[in-house]
Amino acid sequence: MRLGNFGFTPLADDRYFAVVPRGSIPEEKSTLTQDELAHLPLLMAPRNALGEHLEAQADSQTIIDCDDDSTLLSMAAAGLGATAMPALSLKSLHPLPESVRILPLVPETKRVLGYATRKEIAPQMQAFGAYLKEVWG
Repeated sequence: MRLGNFGFTPLADDRYFAVVPRGSIPEEKSTLTQDELAHLPLLMAPRNALGEHLEAQADSQTIIDCDDDSTLLSMAAAGLGATAMPALSLKSLHPLPESVRILPLVPETKRVLGYATRKEIAPQMQAFGAYLKEVWG
């Protein structure tokens, strides 16, 4: 992908999951659609394409913007609403509270992790980029 004098190199996909208070949806549900999530009270990270999409679909439910993942998780655990978080964020927040459920969003929703560089880069940056591709492979 080219962005003017910059290029973007994708490294990995990071899937989004719904984080809902236990008891807010039937226990037999194993996935959640974006529409179902949008009709719960939303707790979302601002400046996030998925959040903007869900807010546009939301009915008159509460929408709280917060840019801290642990705070969003704590608010969901307290029953204040539901959110969507990428897998990488969820991994960093272990152990997860028992008062929340983590459900895959359907259709699968993901963000692309990668790095941007200027078109002309130093050999050291090329080596670092190769290392990142190897690690995230």
